[in-house]
Amino acid sequence: MLVWFWSLSVGAEPAEAALVTCQERLKKQQFRQIVNSLATTEQFAKLEQLGQELLSDKTRFPDGEPKLDVFYEQASSSETSSNWPTALPRQNRWVSSYPRSARAKIARARFYISYAWNARGSGYSNTVKEEGWKLFRERLALAEQDLLQAQKDDPSDPYGYVVCITIAMANGWERAKVDALVAKAMAVFPNCDSAISREAYY
Repeated sequence: MLVWFWSLSVGAEPAEAALVTCQERLKKQQFRQIVNSLATTEQFAKLEQLGQELLSDKTRFPDGEPKLDVFYEQASSSETSSNWPTALPRQNRWVSSYPRSARAKIARARFYISYAWNARGSGYSNTVKEEGWKLFRERLALAEQDLLQAQKDDPSDPYGYVVCITIAMANGWERAKVDALVAKAMAVFPNCDSAISREAYY
């Protein structure tokens, strides 16, 4: 419906506008597949190069989403892996191969957060068993440790702060700490949608 309205407003045929939209979505999906393939085949040098290029260029997809956001989504293995124990060593090998890489640590932190929620489950808090809470807290702590180091390794990467907002929500941090993280992200990546949306959710 939105595509049809947009088409009429600019004088384009609805089918042509829809085709452009489909092409854009296809390119985004192809990008996801490329990054995921680099991660699963452990081509860490190429991941490092691509991540640095995206950080420097601050490029976005036509829908406005930063490419760096999608990069971390796929590089962390957290969106596509159903085998957590296999995916974790892969994240560890990336960090070991590039010990000063903020990209590697941010990706692993994102993985740890998803891994923490996997242990907790999606039910109400009173349904979570003690072992689930224990693993949840432990994995969030590991994620926070990675993010704090990533912020030191490369303060120019906004996702060192953005991903930390998720930990702030999980652990109930006070609003001032969240605002500080958002401010840091926005300072290095103006109009950082990911920081804004996470703060709104908080």
